[in-house]
Amino acid sequence: MEPVPSADDEHQQQINDHTKLNLWQGVALLTADCLGVGVLALPYDAYKLGWSFGLSFLIINFPINYVAGKYLSVIALDLESDSDAQEDGQDATELDETVGNAEVEMQENNVHRRKSRKTYAEIPISPSAEESMVDEDIFNDEDVGEDGSEDRHDESPIHSHTSSTYDLISITGQVFHGPQAARLVAFLYYTNIFLVLGDYLLVMSRAVSAMLEDKICLPIAGLIASLLMFAICQLKTMANLGRKVSVVSLLAMVIVLGQCLFHHRTGSAVPIDVSEREDPSMWQKLSALASIAFAVGSQKLFLNIRHELKDRKQASETLGWSLTSYGATYLLVILLAGPHPPSFLFDAIPEGMSRRIAGLLLWGHVAVSYAINCQALCSSIDRALVSRFPVTSNDSSKRWLGLTSIVCVSSYLVANAIPFFKDLVALIGALTSIPLTLMLPSLLHQKASKLRLWLPRIGHCCPLSGSYPLLLFSLVFFVVGLVGALSSIDQDWLNHGKPFSCR
Repeated sequence: MEPVPSADDEHQQQINDHTKLNLWQGVALLTADCLGVGVLALPYDAYKLGWSFGLSFLIINFPINYVAGKYLSVIALDLESDSDAQEDGQDATELDETVGNAEVEMQENNVHRRKSRKTYAEIPISPSAEESMVDEDIFNDEDVGEDGSEDRHDESPIHSHTSSTYDLISITGQVFHGPQAARLVAFLYYTNIFLVLGDYLLVMSRAVSAMLEDKICLPIAGLIASLLMFAICQLKTMANLGRKVSVVSLLAMVIVLGQCLFHHRTGSAVPIDVSEREDPSMWQKLSALASIAFAVGSQKLFLNIRHELKDRKQASETLGWSLTSYGATYLLVILLAGPHPPSFLFDAIPEGMSRRIAGLLLWGHVAVSYAINCQALCSSIDRALVSRFPVTSNDSSKRWLGLTSIVCVSSYLVANAIPFFKDLVALIGALTSIPLTLMLPSLLHQKASKLRLWLPRIGHCCPLSGSYPLLLFSLVFFVVGLVGALSSIDQDWLNHGKPFSCR
C-alpha cells in the first residue's frame, strides 16, 4: 500500500523544484566552477608539449574525465536507490504494524462494548463514526511528535536521500564502509583547497601589481592582496551568494581572456622573455601534462552540484555538456593564442589603462573564488573544532578571525614559496587533481563492483575490464606529472630566483 502524497508534500515538492537546478543551470554552474585561472597557462602548456601533441592530449582528457564522472554518477544513483528501497521497506513495515495494532485495538473495543450490553447480536457491519476517526488517525498520528507538535516529513523524495552522495568524502565513506578511506580523501580534498588558495593569491598578486602599473614587486603585491582578502573573508554571507556570484565571476574572466588574446594577437605587449622561447626541457613537458590535469579536472565539485539538480539522473548529461562548453573554450583560447604564447597569458596585456582594468577584473574573478573556498575551508575546520572541544557561542567570532588569519597567511606563504604560476598549477594538478578526479572514481567503481582495487586477479577477468584502464592511466599520469612539477619548480628557483625574492 503506497501512501498518497499530501497537499503539504506537493507544496514542498514545488518549493524544491523551484530552488533546485535544471539541466542547463547545472551546466552553467559546473562550467563557472571549472573554467578558472588555469586557462591562462594552457596556451603555454600546449607550446611546451608541441602543438599537435599538446592539443591531442588536452582533447583526450575530456572523454576520460567524462568516464570518471559517469562512474561517480552511477555509484551515487545505486547508493540512493538502495537507500530508498530500505526506507520504503521500513515505512511499509511500520505502516503494517500500526494498522495491525489499530485493528486489534478496535476489535477489543467492540468486544468490550458488546460485553457491556450483554449482547453479541449487534455486530456492526460497517465501522462507526468513532471507528472511522480512529482509522483516519492511523495516518495522522504519523505526523505528530511525542510532544504533540507536528513532525511532518516535509522533504520530497529528492531530499529523502541520505547525505552519503553529497561529495567525494561522503561517498567514499559509504562505498568503503569506514572512515579511514574518507579521511584520506578529506586530506587530499583540503590539501587541494589549500594549494588552490595559494594559486588564487598568486594570481591576485599579479592583478594588484598590474593595477599599480607594476611598480611594486610580487611579495608586496601579495601582501596587499592578502590583506584585502582577509577583510572580504570576514563577510560570512559571501558563501551564500555562490551561485549568482560565480556567474558574474565567470563573465569577468571571459572579458580578461578577450583582452589577453586581443593584445597578444596584435603584438602590443612587451616582448616575451628569451628564456620562454627556448626549447622546453623534459621536466617542463611533464609539468605541462600536470597543468592540463588541473585545468580539465571537473569531479571535485561534480557531486556537490549533482546534489542540487532537480533530476539527478541528468548528472552525467550535465557533466558532458559542461566538459564540452569549457573544453571548446580552452581549445579556442589555445588556437587564438598561436604557437608562441607567454607563460602567463595575462602578460600579453601591455602597461596602461587596459592592463589596469584587466587587473581589476581578474582580481574580482579570483577574489570571489578565494572567498568562497576560504569560507568553506574555515567553516569545515570550525565545525571540527566545535565537535571536539568545548566552546561557547561567544568564541565564534574569535575562532573565525583566527581561522581566516591562518588561511590568509598560509596562502601568502604558498604563493611566494612557488611564485611561478605555471609550476604551482602543475603541482596542484599532479598532487591533488589527478588523485581526486581520476584515480578516486576508478577505485570507487572497483570497490562498488566488488573487484580488486589495484590489480585484477589473474585469470579471473580481463585486465582491461571495469575501471582498470582509468586506474592505470591515472597512476602513470600522477607519477609523471608530480615528477615534472617538482623538477620544474626546482629549475625555476635556480633560473628566476628563490622564494620571496622581489622580481
